[in-house]
Amino acid sequence: MDYESRTEEDLLKALETAGRTPPLKLIRACLERQESLTPGLLAMFEESLNDAWEDDDDPRWFRLVHAGMLLLAYREPAALPIFEKLYTGPDDDLDMLEWFETDLSYYGATAVPTLLRIASLDSGGEYHYGRSLACDTLSEIGALHPVTRTAISAGLRALLPKLRADGTVDVPPDEFVQTWTNIAIALGELQDEESRPLIEAMFEQDLMDEGFIGREGYEAFFDAASPRENVNYQPFDILEMY
Repeated sequence: MDYESRTEEDLLKALETAGRTPPLKLIRACLERQESLTPGLLAMFEESLNDAWEDDDDPRWFRLVHAGMLLLAYREPAALPIFEKLYTGPDDDLDMLEWFETDLSYYGATAVPTLLRIASLDSGGEYHYGRSLACDTLSEIGALHPVTRTAISAGLRALLPKLRADGTVDVPPDEFVQTWTNIAIALGELQDEESRPLIEAMFEQDLMDEGFIGREGYEAFFDAASPRENVNYQPFDILEMY
């Protein structure tokens, strides 16, 4: 099909009903019309957060993925608040989050404030997949863009408990917050020395989930020559993804 001659409305409709695997010609045509398609894609992306189609095979289940991927490829800043809603939603949306994982690192410094808000989500001390992804993504951005490292590290440190003068961690008895472990891993990957005494004290007081990382694993981060060695980054390529 010749998508290049189709109207913006036609392209959005084709994308919305393409199902899991849209034709690459359609994706290429959408990439070439960033300015004119952005408003429609933003509307589709936000509306799709509330999709509840009756038929499990309805192709429109995937419109969230396609709109989000194109906005990510555009590095459209207006999509970040919508991504924030997706990443802070219930873990029932796991299937959709797995499409994006840490790809928000493609935004670079622009995404840092959004990701820090996601990382600060209060989920009652329980593990939350979107918040965990935010910590991982911040680690990638900090490693790839050193100019962001100070702000990222300071923002993550602010989400940890405080260290008392006697070297113990200031938390109520029996308090444990799963996200502390995700934050500690991100700070370790960024080789943040300022938080190291606190995190080592947290290991001492069993405030880390050692099923995710043990103390030796955390300390090994500081043996790497550069934070870039601690992240496995693959540049975002929408055509390769599809």
